[in-house]
Amino acid sequence: VTATAAGEVKVKATSTVDDTKSAEHTVVFEAVEVNLTLAQNYVVLEDKYVDNEDTEDLTSAEIEVTYNGSGEVEAISKTPEIATAVYSEGILTVNAVKTGKAVIEVTDGDKKTELTVEVATFGLNYGRFMATVGDNQVPQLRVSDSDRRTDTNIYIPGSFYSIDDEAYLPVTEIAEGGFTVKQGKDFVGKTNITSVYTGDNVVIVQQDAFNNDSELKTVTLGANLRVLSHRNFQNCSKLDTINWAENGVVQEIGQSCFLGTAVVDVVLPETITKLNSSIFNGCSELRSIKILGDATIIYGGSFQCCLKLREVWLPATITTIESLAFYFADAENGWAEITVEEATIHFAGTREQWDNLRANGIGDSGNTLFNSNTKNLIVICADDAAE
Repeated sequence: VTATAAGEVKVKATSTVDDTKSAEHTVVFEAVEVNLTLAQNYVVLEDKYVDNEDTEDLTSAEIEVTYNGSGEVEAISKTPEIATAVYSEGILTVNAVKTGKAVIEVTDGDKKTELTVEVATFGLNYGRFMATVGDNQVPQLRVSDSDRRTDTNIYIPGSFYSIDDEAYLPVTEIAEGGFTVKQGKDFVGKTNITSVYTGDNVVIVQQDAFNNDSELKTVTLGANLRVLSHRNFQNCSKLDTINWAENGVVQEIGQSCFLGTAVVDVVLPETITKLNSSIFNGCSELRSIKILGDATIIYGGSFQCCLKLREVWLPATITTIESLAFYFADAENGWAEITVEEATIHFAGTREQWDNLRANGIGDSGNTLFNSNTKNLIVICADDAAE
């Protein structure tokens, strides 16, 4: 008796000698669970390979597939512009197309499983270090540039394979000065970077990481990033787009972090509670700034020389605006303070809170928005509409 499906079947046997004699028996066939699994559910590739005896070709990978069913298995890339996939005889082959993240679905039409593929920029360096997590020391990776990189778009993967650990380790830091441009005989970084994705697991961008990258235009921040350090994007004169992660957790922006960039309209997420000095100093194209987090101090130089800044949103938690925080001086005219015809402050607190801040918390020296150089300052408080 051969099973074709799960269930019960009655089998009757009759004698070939005496057809009056027969016997019946019930046979129960139990369902066999069909399994469709991958040897791993995450892999990191690189967007290209330049032949080098010290590096491995990571433009493709083969993943073992275990399947005990009778259906036809196929692989479908949900983002084929990032990575393609082919299934054949128990092997899933994935190939990098360009940097980014792809999801590969492997299915027999009923069962399915998925492989996450990240295609990283070729030629990055990953340095292993020990990090304190709770009471434990655990290995993690710190990323930086190298002279092997050829792509101008930097995509940092959430993890990278460590040969020493024989496992993927999270990439949690961008190294100090790791992609910056400095002079000297030792390689530090190239000037040709145009975009950066900081990766899913990077927690901190160490200071000076992208300082002076004059071609950098777009920065996309990962969901686990907590700290942007001092001078991270200082003098990135073409940087006009900052993409904050949805439901991100950034808490601090370091001193001079975006000094001299080309940002225009900036919204700082509500998770950011610490703003250091000179963060947008010299941003000559900046028109508006929204500070949504519970910051308490705007330090001197924060928006100095932002000559086009005319609209500011401040949280109710602000207690101090230091001298020179909003000093608008024209470098081409002997650093003379400019005249502002009209500007608007949106204050999330009450009118009473604003009056107290205005009287006691705003530095008198060189705050163009709050002195006589601004002819018409419109202040809108949270309780104005109610009145």
